[in-house]
Amino acid sequence: MAKKKHPIFRLHKIKVHHNRWLIWAIAYVLFVTIALVGYIKITDEDVTEVQAEQVFRSWGEIYQNQKLGFSLRYPAHWEATADDVSVVVGPETGDEAVEVSVYRPTAERTIRKPLKILEEQPLVVDGREATQITNDIGNGKTESVVLVKTDAHIYVIRGEKSNVNKILLTFNLTK
Repeated sequence: MAKKKHPIFRLHKIKVHHNRWLIWAIAYVLFVTIALVGYIKITDEDVTEVQAEQVFRSWGEIYQNQKLGFSLRYPAHWEATADDVSVVVGPETGDEAVEVSVYRPTAERTIRKPLKILEEQPLVVDGREATQITNDIGNGKTESVVLVKTDAHIYVIRGEKSNVNKILLTFNLTK
């Protein structure tokens, strides 16, 4: 007669790892850490959006150009000067001005040629992929040059880095 080999009869022979509680504790700590980091990232983004809204609420002036396909906000003490392919937004005096120019989509090589690129970073502007370039303009000064690419145009936003970053938060493509 053959012996019955049912798994239920072997349950008492299963060996449990002696560090099972340590393994569970490490897994729990890892899970809580991942959840906490995710929460902090989400909270930081919400705070940034609220702060940006508070900063730019006082920026009551809106420049909109349907022909060039964009709009932006700027402070009331600044002024906007436009021509057929560009807009300069800034105070009457000083180096705070930000220029927005519009080029053909094939002109990127021409745009980059005169730049002395120190650093290049990807970013997103109004839902579009863009590139932020730190350009050496000499005498220890730099400027920020942002290239926003669409199917129809390349928008080049350039000026002092902090002002360019503020303008980017209000920059919208209208086409």
